[in-house]
Amino acid sequence: MAILGKAINEAVQEKDAEKAGELDQRIGELEKQLGPEYLALVDALRNFDFDSKDGQEILSIFDRLDDSCPQ
Repeated sequence: MAILGKAINEAVQEKDAEKAGELDQRIGELEKQLGPEYLALVDALRNFDFDSKDGQEILSIFDRLDDSCPQ
């Protein structure tokens, strides 16, 4: 998702609306595959205080998950 998000930003900067649209559609497909739990997580994280103790713990968990995934 993050890689696709960056690619969308690049396409927008390059004024390539077709590519941005295709990438956005791909994100939508991936969100459907991940299910409603993923969308609920993303929504909850929008207003989360990552500077709090709990927020720092969650960021640490995400960092460990990110480190375990191949690039």
